[in-house]
Amino acid sequence: MAKLCFNRDPKPVKIAIFCILIFLNSLLTPMYTKLQSGEMPTELDYYTYVVGAILNVVLFLMTFLGVKPPEQPPRKKS
Repeated sequence: MAKLCFNRDPKPVKIAIFCILIFLNSLLTPMYTKLQSGEMPTELDYYTYVVGAILNVVLFLMTFLGVKPPEQPPRKKS
């Protein structure tokens, strides 16, 4: 019986491949859906596709590296 084993220290090459795949998926999926509806994407659409794909890659890297949002100090009661 095979055991499921997670590698807690993956190689940077694997991380780079995942980032490239996430970027391409995030870039091409909305473009494909727009083309399927019979419309041509505008320049603004291309810009939003690229920005969205970059944000998805950054979110993946932040989650993968374990970056947590800063803790907010408790609010003072007035």
